[in-house]
Amino acid sequence: MDGTGDHNCFSKFMLDWITPTVVSGGSRTVTLRASGLYPDAALFMPGAVPGQIFNEFFMVQNRLRSGNDTALFTGSDGLIVWHVDSRLNTWNSDFLYDNSYTDHKLLRLMEADGLEEIETLNGSADAGDYYKAGMEFGPLTFPDSARYGGLPTDMALSTITGTTTPMSATISSSDTPPTVGIATPADGATIYGTISVDVSAGDDNGVIQIKLYTDATLRQTLTAPPFSFLLDTTALPNGAHVLRAVATDTNVQTGQDSISVTVDNIFPPMNLKAVQTVNRSLLLQEPVNVLTWTDDPRNTTVSGFRVYRITGGERDLIGEVPRASTVTSYRFLHRGTNRTETYTYEVVGVSGLNREGPAASATAR
Repeated sequence: MDGTGDHNCFSKFMLDWITPTVVSGGSRTVTLRASGLYPDAALFMPGAVPGQIFNEFFMVQNRLRSGNDTALFTGSDGLIVWHVDSRLNTWNSDFLYDNSYTDHKLLRLMEADGLEEIETLNGSADAGDYYKAGMEFGPLTFPDSARYGGLPTDMALSTITGTTTPMSATISSSDTPPTVGIATPADGATIYGTISVDVSAGDDNGVIQIKLYTDATLRQTLTAPPFSFLLDTTALPNGAHVLRAVATDTNVQTGQDSISVTVDNIFPPMNLKAVQTVNRSLLLQEPVNVLTWTDDPRNTTVSGFRVYRITGGERDLIGEVPRASTVTSYRFLHRGTNRTETYTYEVVGVSGLNREGPAASATAR
């Protein structure tokens, strides 16, 4: 058709000459002026994203005999629908498909009269290929709006009105987006460590995947139930975050749910050392074990530290050290020790809610 008229709307889109109206779901009425005179076109496909050229979708334009299209076929005013599959090959160096004699093409004219003369008879486009007022294109028409692989899109072009310019049509989807909900953790929860994020989802056509995001970062994708994600919260800074689950159905429609959480991990003390020494300030030079450590800068809610001695599987609290706002290095003296014994210690950070974090350990010999 380009040989006897203007460039098709996909070529113009790829050349950045036009910005088509994108419809990915719901229902929208579009007004299309003559494409030989105006930069009008619409792109429709579930999951379609504005500006995304290299994908599979349908496009529609008004090919009124005007401007560069003045010499088109007699009686050939109306809407033209194209099936585009402009995905790239593995090397992103060329289109995956071309316009050869295979059924799967880069650009295919959807012949409104259903005769498929181009595909079966090596024919050319003609006046019967135009969609006019009262005609429809959709899941139950021939040709239909299925993807090349046969998967239905449930997209339709209907309620076509007008005969010249402008013409209007309603682009709609009969598919409903999937429902999705984050079951656990609860909205507003405080989380720490590795947790399970459990997501429920449902759809009339089936859910093919769920993606879990923390803020804007994709963390994991699951393609089959149960949709239970393991999230290591230590990869996130302490503070407020948003967990978001995005479900995709077989028609590439998406639904999502999000919750707000507070990450509050307690990290173990750093550089813990335990050294046997003598308290020379006393006349009898008392043996002591000196423990030193620094606070992990990622800690935000630690109010102090607890020091435990580990003996034969027992864990005995022997002291507490408050956290200071202006100090990052800490020291604890374990007095009354025996220089002939070996002492093993654990030091943990403690939050204001009395929750202990993981321990750092050291041995004094």
